[in-house]
Amino acid sequence: MVKDIRWIQRFQNYKKALSQLQQGVDLLMERELSNLEKQGII
Repeated sequence: MVKDIRWIQRFQNYKKALSQLQQGVDLLMERELSNLEKQGII
C-alpha cells in the first residue's frame, strides 16, 4: 500500500511558512522595518 504523504508535505510547508511569518513579526516588534523589508511582506 502506497502511503499518501502529500498532506504531510503540505502541513510541513505550512508550518515553515508560519515560522517565517512569526520571525517577521518578531523583527517588527524589535525595530521598524526598512522599506525593502516592508515590500517583502507584501
